[in-house]
Order: sequence, then C-alpha cells, then structure tokens
Amino acid sequence: MLDLLTNIVKEKHWPALGRCTAAMRWLEKYYCFQGVRFTHFNPISGSVPTGYPKEARNYFMRCAGFGKRSGGIPQCHCVSFDGFSVDAIGRMYAFRGNWYYRLDTKQDGWHPWRINSSWPSLHGKINGVFTWDKKIYFIQGSQLFVYRTEAQYVLIEGYPKPVQDELGINGSQVDATFMCQQSSILYVVMGKLTCVWSVLSLYFHPLKIELPSLYCLLSFFLPKCITSHLSTLKPICHMSAHSTILCMSACSWLQSSSLFTTLPNFVSSANLPNAQVQIINIY
Repeated sequence: MLDLLTNIVKEKHWPALGRCTAAMRWLEKYYCFQGVRFTHFNPISGSVPTGYPKEARNYFMRCAGFGKRSGGIPQCHCVSFDGFSVDAIGRMYAFRGNWYYRLDTKQDGWHPWRINSSWPSLHGKINGVFTWDKKIYFIQGSQLFVYRTEAQYVLIEGYPKPVQDELGINGSQVDATFMCQQSSILYVVMGKLTCVWSVLSLYFHPLKIELPSLYCLLSFFLPKCITSHLSTLKPICHMSAHSTILCMSACSWLQSSSLFTTLPNFVSSANLPNAQVQIINIY
C-alpha cells in the first residue's frame, strides 16, 4: 500500500483476497475483479464475505444470457478488466486492454474508446490506475504516467517516469490498485508474493516511524520493516519477524463506517491463495 501523503510503502499479506486483475471503490464498497468474476472485500483487513466470487456480467454490465435484463444485448467476452478509477471531478472509468469505458454517464453511449483518445501517450494494457491530488496516475509496466484532471487530460511534463523511482515498487508486478475514500493510502495488489512490509521515504533523510500508532492496519505479523531513501533503497532499520501492528491511524474511522456493510448482489469473495497488498504512504 502507498500513502500518498507520507511517501511510505507497506506490504500486507491478504490470502483470502487472491489475485486481482483490477480493483475499484464504488458506492462505498471495495471490489477485486478476477477475470469476469468479482470479490467484495474489506480494504483494511483484506477479509471477504462467504458465498462468492460472483459473476460480474450479472451486475456490472449487460450481456446476453446474464442478469435480469439479458435479452437482446450483445454477448460480452471473458476478458479481465485492468483497472477502475474515479477522477477528481467524478468521472468514472473502467479499463480493459487498449480500451476504456465511461461508467458514470450514458453520454459516451456505453461503448469503449481507445485509451490514448483521452490520455495522450498511453497505449495498451495498464497494471493499475488511481486518482490523487487532482491527478490521475497510470501504472503501465515499469512506467508511471501522471495526468492533470481537467476538461481534457494533460500529461504532466517529464512523465512517464519509472515506477520504481516514483513509488518504490516494481510496476510490472502490479496486478491492481485502489484507494480508500478520504485517505491518502494507495493499496497495490501484487499477486503471489512473500509477505514483506517495506517502509520507504521520498525524503532525503531517514524517516523515524512510531510503528504502533501510525498506520491504518488491523493486527498482522510484520516479517520485515525497512525505512530507506527511495533513491538508494539502502536499509536503515529492521524489525523482528514477530512484530504486530494495531490499527490506530487517522483513517481508523473506516472500521466503524458503512464501508463494510453488505450491499446485496454486489459482494463476493475468493479463495485464491497468497495475494499480497503493498501499502505506500506518500507526503
């Protein structure tokens, strides 16, 4: 996970969630997509309800043979979504391959458009997408693209840049990204990786961290903690393999909010093993 306010990276093991091909927050709920199936999950603990995953074509799109109003609609194919995001002015998008769909309005006809028709210089499948500080970020392989959110999206000068340099993670290993509402934390799902929590700083000096009281995490085991300069990635400190962190951060309100209430027909779970979520916290 990446906190966009503090430039801090953390990694957390979420075995119940499984591998995500895309992730999104919609109507105050959090979803992980796995091909044409989806999982509803808790963005703090990674837990999922029972009785899932569910078929996305029954809920998120109209396809022949799926859902209550399936007649006469062209058949959808089994291609995974690559990402979802809502920009700073409320436009919601779904991304698949070299195409995107506008979801918040019928103005565009509910049909796909090429990604580079709205985001210049961006071509092909993305690994992740998120919005922060009136900008929209795309992770595509090893590169990070950043666009100003205006009537038309404008690529910020100097981008794309290496994801490793900007966020301290390997962009090519990213499967999905999502953010909590009113939070600076970016969650990066990175497939079947060993659970390691790394804390990285974009500052030019070591970052001192009071671990038991800062981060929005439920209790979990912390195999390794690294605080480092992002540019050099030289380890400064290590913690024991049995450290436990309790959620006591500013976004702990999420635990008691309506975010985790069940929305009928829009929740799901998966049993794919060994998903890891990396938390990156950026000032």
